[in-house]
Formats: sequence, structure tokens, C-alpha cells
Amino acid sequence: MKHYDNMDWFLYKEKLLPKGILEEMEQHLMKCNHCMDIFLNTIDTNEIEDASNILSNDFSDNIVDKISSKKIKRKNVKHLFGYYVAVACVTMILVASGFFTKLPHTIPQIAESAISTNEIQEKNYITNISNKIVSKTSNFINNFELSNKEER
Repeated sequence: MKHYDNMDWFLYKEKLLPKGILEEMEQHLMKCNHCMDIFLNTIDTNEIEDASNILSNDFSDNIVDKISSKKIKRKNVKHLFGYYVAVACVTMILVASGFFTKLPHTIPQIAESAISTNEIQEKNYITNISNKIVSKTSNFINNFELSNKEER
């Protein structure tokens, strides 16, 4: 993610940049807390006073009242809870069936079956690296499981 510096945000605030860049920076500002802090630091006391002259005295109270008057729809919460329950059940079934335990052993087999001949392995350097990573990961997980069993 590209971040902007103090000068960029000053130019943004003064609207001295092309419209496309201003829109891009505005989208970035919505996603990036780091840049939001920089932008907020570019605001000076004169601008705060100007804003307070424009806004009514009860502006904050009105906004808080509007936010607190909005209720979360129970239907959506129940729906969301149902999804979490379903995902938890599927996870429990996979754990109980040993899916995650068998996974480190299965991945190398799948990788080996995907490569039909030794010639392809020699020609494809990336595949060799991938196989080594899968193999080392599998060995690490096996060693970890063995050490856990020994500790018990």
C-alpha cells in the first residue's frame, strides 16, 4: 500500500492536485489509519474555528442521537450467528475426522502425482523449490507432532 507524506496531504487539503489523484487519496484515507493521522495533523486552528462557525452547537449531540437511535436488525444478527454455527460444525467435523492431521502427508503425495516424470522436475526449477518447501514443511509438522506425543 502506497502511503502519502505531509506535503501530499497538504496539497490534498488545499485541493491543489488533479481530481483523479484527489479521489485516489480520499479512498486511501478511508483505509489507512497512518495516513489519516498525518492528514488530521495538517488541520490548523483557523480551520477548526471556520468549521465551528459553520456547524451548529448541537451538531455532535444530533449525530450521537441519530447513531444511537439506529438499532441492529435482529434478523441479520441471527443470520450471522447461523453462519458461525455452521462453520464451527464443519470445522469440528474436519478436526474429528483427522483431516488436518492427514493434510501434511497428503500434500506431498498430490505434488508428486502432479509431476509425471523426472524430466519435468529437472526442467522446472520452481517445481523443485516448491517440492522442497512442501517436504520440509511436512517434516517439520511430523517432528512437531512426534515431540508433542513424547511430551504426553
